Amino acid sequence: MSNTSWGILIGLESTTPNILLKEEVENVGRERIDKTKCIISSNHFNITRRQPNNESQCFILTDTSSNGTFINDGNKRLEKRSETVINSFDVIYVVKVNQQENIIVEPVSFLFVDTLTFNVINSKTQLFEKYSFGKLLGCGSFGKVFQVITKNQKSQKRALKIIPIKNEIQMIKNEREFEITKHIKHPNIVEVIDMMESEHWSFIIMELIETGCLLDYLYKHQLTNTQLKNIMKDVLEAISFLHKNFIVHRDIKLENVLIEQQGLSIIAKLTDFGLGRIVGKDFQAETLCGTRQYVSPEIYKRVIYKQKINKETQQEMEESLKRKLSYDASKSDIWACGIMFYEMILRRSPFDGMLNENDKTLGYKRIKLILNADFNKDDKYFSLSQEIRDLLENMIVADPHKRLSAEECLQLEYFTGRTITPPTLIPNKIETPPH
Repeated sequence: MSNTSWGILIGLESTTPNILLKEEVENVGRERIDKTKCIISSNHFNITRRQPNNESQCFILTDTSSNGTFINDGNKRLEKRSETVINSFDVIYVVKVNQQENIIVEPVSFLFVDTLTFNVINSKTQLFEKYSFGKLLGCGSFGKVFQVITKNQKSQKRALKIIPIKNEIQMIKNEREFEITKHIKHPNIVEVIDMMESEHWSFIIMELIETGCLLDYLYKHQLTNTQLKNIMKDVLEAISFLHKNFIVHRDIKLENVLIEQQGLSIIAKLTDFGLGRIVGKDFQAETLCGTRQYVSPEIYKRVIYKQKINKETQQEMEESLKRKLSYDASKSDIWACGIMFYEMILRRSPFDGMLNENDKTLGYKRIKLILNADFNKDDKYFSLSQEIRDLLENMIVADPHKRLSAEECLQLEYFTGRTITPPTLIPNKIETPPH
């Protein structure tokens, strides 16, 4: 990028231009975006560079439009004349509104990158030379995912996951995700193609799944029983494949299942191996991790146990402590699958509706329900088929030894159509934390 500019707005649609930012205060509006679109304000927004001679320079976005300026996921509209700090890889939307029908239509959007970040990244990864940026697919605490197109003769569509490296732990996590997934080839697992790193960023290039994640898909569609069954079967096929190769995911949830729609058929694909790990034949892991509402009883028990140990004791008994805190991570994956399937079928968490939400001890009581696998079995639950309930009750089980494996789940009548008697289960009870 030119040394005379301090930043660039990269147009994310084919008709949206790139805009170099050179002045200390840059006005962006209809004249610079598209003169024919009267719906765009003549001065839609300003970007100001502050502290230009200091390494900690910052960039301020100010809305000056009639119809609104939005950032990142498109749901946050800036108050007129209000200011917000923006950073590299933030997305700015210029929203076009059909004023007669008051309908929000396709926005014009830009990716903001400051010059220093652009040049450092490009010198180490050639990211901006290899890929053209398209629309933002998703964003969260992990970073952002964009649709990109390769700048070669094939012009292949890909998904680009951009993750800020905040510390060494984050860098190790990103590298581990790539190492785990780069050799995985399975129809129900999102393919990871490449990874690049610069000083403060990781870039993971993946197979593009345009439909989106399962959580969003459930909000937008009323799925048939057959579709729900096929999605769950796809997820269990992916988990079974991983476990056969001694890989655990450790963060299975609706957001980490992507949906690929091919005509009338739906294919589910597992993604995000940031907490994944290659394990031994006993599947033992010590790190207590996962998304809270999907965390298994055995992990909660070990969290409680660990909190009771003071630092001095922990240092003296580090190896012994590791043994006591270790758990079968493959069975925790199955618990999370059970929670997710319950959410898919009944559109609620298994532990919702069982406690008074105003109870001051709600958190403690909720954990107790999880430790006992005492989930909501109301009339709506019992209206489900016996086959669905059999699957749920063989996954959402307090004792991990009594939980079925992914392969065993796939052999149940719900998927095969034939009756198979699963192992006899003992009543769910709280296990005493390890001593």
